[in-house]
Amino acid sequence: MNQIKRLSLQSLVVTIISILSLGLLSCTDNSTEPPTGTSFYPLSVGNKWAYDSWSYDTLGVLINQWQFTDSIPKYVINDNKLIFEIRSPLFFYHNEEYYLHQKIDGIHFLVTSVSGQYIHNDYLLYKYPTSKDDFFTNGRYNQDTTFVVSLNDTVICEAGQFSSIVYQVFDKEYISNTEFRILGYSNTYVSSGIGKVKYELYQLSSDNEYIKTFEYSLNSYLIK
Repeated sequence: MNQIKRLSLQSLVVTIISILSLGLLSCTDNSTEPPTGTSFYPLSVGNKWAYDSWSYDTLGVLINQWQFTDSIPKYVINDNKLIFEIRSPLFFYHNEEYYLHQKIDGIHFLVTSVSGQYIHNDYLLYKYPTSKDDFFTNGRYNQDTTFVVSLNDTVICEAGQFSSIVYQVFDKEYISNTEFRILGYSNTYVSSGIGKVKYELYQLSSDNEYIKTFEYSLNSYLIK
């Protein structure tokens, strides 16, 4: 009888170990799947956004037209948090990389070392959730100010029709620590679940008018 009890106990231990092993194996299998970041601005390895773009002179005359693609080629774990590399031909690369990271206040833009492990700069890019007329300082050294000018602006482009939040950023030139002038501003249109669908840049002309000099809009996208 004691032998039967010992065998039963051994069987129970073996069963528990088997269940735990299966659970560990399942966790290991799941960890091989590429993780995702947020549903507001979809962060996942393999995501791509193709844009049609146009540039103009200070008289508003078209001088160039081309297409480019932003993509998320990889992620790294920094301080136990997932950050996703964003690659774009619009970025200037010099011994650094650029990442997006979902935080409680929205999407942050990170300037990092080439490995992505050392963060040189971290600032709020798209505040979310947000409200109309909300504003926040950001950019390198927090010298920029972003205003939320609309929560549901309709954007119609090659990729479709999207309801977008409009983030307006002012480009400042500091004359002193307390004085500055506005050189221009940009409007970025972000659609929840899609990402950036449109961008416009306005610069100050010699006539002290703000002229659109650059813009792009979404042609197609791949969200995984």
